[in-house]
Amino acid sequence: MRTLTIFCSGKIGIKQDYIDTIKDLIYKIDENRIRIAYGGGDVGLMGVVRNSFLEKNGKIVTSNINRFIVEGIDDDYLYDNITERQAKLIEFGDLFLVLPGGFGTLYELLEVITKNQIGEMSKTIIIYNYKGIYTNILKQIEVLQQEGFIKHELEWYKIKIFENADDLINFVNNF
Repeated sequence: MRTLTIFCSGKIGIKQDYIDTIKDLIYKIDENRIRIAYGGGDVGLMGVVRNSFLEKNGKIVTSNINRFIVEGIDDDYLYDNITERQAKLIEFGDLFLVLPGGFGTLYELLEVITKNQIGEMSKTIIIYNYKGIYTNILKQIEVLQQEGFIKHELEWYKIKIFENADDLINFVNNF
């Protein structure tokens, strides 16, 4: 069984269309072939990921930054700081999925890209560019490429970009 590590927002107050879209996406993941590792907790898109996959009886490997945050949540792994948490999430992942999120999600995205770049790992990174949420970041990467700061095209770093949920799910389920 492969592990899909998901990076996404853990913030309260996410717009309903994001919640509905991510819930539908998670429902379509083949829980007999894929298990999920994610940042932990039960709010924001992280909560959507957790609850949607559990509703399908999927196997989740979870983690969380602070032990005291998870009262009432039965997570497999608990950490005292984000560095330990990130290391374990990256270790678990056979494949990474970057959903909409904020600074933490961007940090996670750049960390796994960097690990691929320097040869510390060689794992596929999927960016779900739902509603163009990552378009400007991808354009900035193009500028950095044009200026010579990033040497290769995104495919070299094992990055796949999807704007269509069905194409993304097909890729994940056949990984």
